Amino acid sequence: MGSNYLAGQAAVAVQAGSVSGGIHLHHRASASHAVPRQLPAFPRHWVDRGDVLAALNQRASRRGPVVVAVSGVSGVGKTALAVYWLRRHLRRTFPGGELYADLAASGDPGEVLGCWLRALGCVVPASPPARAVAFRTATATKPVAVLIDNATYSEQVRPLLTSSPSSVTVVTSRSPLPDLVNEGAVLQHLGPLDADSSRKLFRAHAAEYGTAVEPGAESVLVEACGGLPLAVGLASAHLAMPCPGRRDLAINPRPRSSLSRAVREVITMSYEALPESARLLYRLIGDHPSGEIIRPAAAAMLDTDPEEAAEAIDWLLQARLLEENDHGFKIPSRVHEHARSLVSGDDEAVRAAARGRVVLSYLETAMDADWVLNPHPRRYSLAYRDLRTGTRTPTFATKDEAMAWFDVVRGTLPKLQHRAHEDGDHTTVWQLAEAAWAGCLKGGHTKLLVDMHELGCQAARHCQHPAESILRSRLSRGYRSLGRLQEALEVAVEARSLAATTEDVWAESAALSAQGRVHYDLADYMEALQCFQLSLNLAARVAESRSIALRLRHIGECYAALKRNEDACAAYTAAAARMDGLGDREGYAATLTKLAAVRLAQGQVTSALDHLHVALPIMRASGSPIYTAKVLAQLGHAALRRGDRHQARSYNHEAHQLFRRAGDTRNAEDMSASLTTLQ
Repeated sequence: MGSNYLAGQAAVAVQAGSVSGGIHLHHRASASHAVPRQLPAFPRHWVDRGDVLAALNQRASRRGPVVVAVSGVSGVGKTALAVYWLRRHLRRTFPGGELYADLAASGDPGEVLGCWLRALGCVVPASPPARAVAFRTATATKPVAVLIDNATYSEQVRPLLTSSPSSVTVVTSRSPLPDLVNEGAVLQHLGPLDADSSRKLFRAHAAEYGTAVEPGAESVLVEACGGLPLAVGLASAHLAMPCPGRRDLAINPRPRSSLSRAVREVITMSYEALPESARLLYRLIGDHPSGEIIRPAAAAMLDTDPEEAAEAIDWLLQARLLEENDHGFKIPSRVHEHARSLVSGDDEAVRAAARGRVVLSYLETAMDADWVLNPHPRRYSLAYRDLRTGTRTPTFATKDEAMAWFDVVRGTLPKLQHRAHEDGDHTTVWQLAEAAWAGCLKGGHTKLLVDMHELGCQAARHCQHPAESILRSRLSRGYRSLGRLQEALEVAVEARSLAATTEDVWAESAALSAQGRVHYDLADYMEALQCFQLSLNLAARVAESRSIALRLRHIGECYAALKRNEDACAAYTAAAARMDGLGDREGYAATLTKLAAVRLAQGQVTSALDHLHVALPIMRASGSPIYTAKVLAQLGHAALRRGDRHQARSYNHEAHQLFRRAGDTRNAEDMSASLTTLQ
């Protein structure tokens, strides 16, 4: 090709030819998908529940799928019973996998099904009913064990039931779920332990801690626990805590009329034995909107030095009022309820200050993750300045680390954003939306993107902050991904108007680009092209090189859709050169992949392969399965054009697996169809 390309005021002259990086890496086969083993850990101490286990075994001997609904009060040991039975007593193996969901953490069956399907390596359809069908299909011939914890009503459970005749599903709930009988379930009530079993369990815990207790005191303490294993475990942990006077307990042995009251009294015992700093931390945890908390946030609750905060956290861990995990701590639900009841009596100013410190702790770490995942876009929060200048090193060393953290906290971030909104901290609200952008984009969390950006736009408007325009442009992208194209267009038009009012040329360029993307999705390619060219001119006016590169790429997409292949190649070549010069490796690789598609359409297979062999290792290092799969799909097309059906199958197979793993249903189906034709 020998033509040059010049676009508007950008004055970008392009040599239309092949971008060749000279890097050639061979395709590698994908690893096999791991069988999920999600059941919680086996209980450390177990006492006889022989009658209940025998009843469950009898019911499991029936033909067809086994569904057992275990009910009982909080702390009675429903989850421990289910895990013990499934893993030890049932004497079955589940080669299809073990799946677990806590509906107290996520009561949305559609979200649970999405997680399960991804764990099974399956496509994740968009709608909850389609996910239920996909789940039943995926498990129809597989022996799987399923534990559904803390169900509230039968409608939550029905979509989560398998159809496999060799599957076993256990549902736990505080109240019986009689409607599940219609689904073939058997109901099993779990009552408190008797006195002998409670003593055995208490002694097992005490032996672990090396704690000796007088028989009289043991009887009183065990009675206070009301036969609840949770209370027994907390009581034994309480006795083992190394604090003077800890073992001299004044326990009122009067009968307990409420089992929940027994648990509360044992938790209260543990709380009252804590030093003051740990007590304050415990109460402040009651204000945290999530059952999970990261380490920096737990420390930030106390306005003190790190050593004292760490000591307070250690006290709570010793008392089992917190449980440690990979990224921080889990707050047991009964403990969280108790802490909430206590903090309500504290000074509101102290509580509000602690909530603010916690939100800022999450915000700072979210900004670190956002920066590591994509350091290129302009940011409006001044807190990014230290990251941009190198004054502060981000928490995460790699994109994989940043994405893993975001996946852990993505359920907590919107709750914190709503809490900040309730507290009137509007600046933090829009900053949280800005910081969630890259994680939502790379993780494919479209609903989270929309929810956080809708609230972020409101907050930015309340602050009269110019960030509102870019937040609306990004919200437009979320709406487009959900198929809400009219809303996407309206919010993009408003974003442009806001940017023009504040004379924010970069944001106006982004808003025009958002409008162009909507028109492109509507197949109005000429209107889209006009938007992208106007956007390009604005980006050139402020010398925003990456924005210029992105607009050139979008222009190339329009030309490709219009079958103007020479113009498309020119635009893509210009975009790739700019991306490469900026060090935006993923943007460079994405552009080469699009350029390769046009080269294939022109019959230039060797040139297309050159581009794709450069793009593939870059996308493999990006941490994004979707980005990698798109390159592999193009490599499959190129291999087929060369007549190498075996290599085409290999590329398409890996692309299919990656699209499925990421929940990209449409592209996964396209790859499946391609594989069928290659049989």
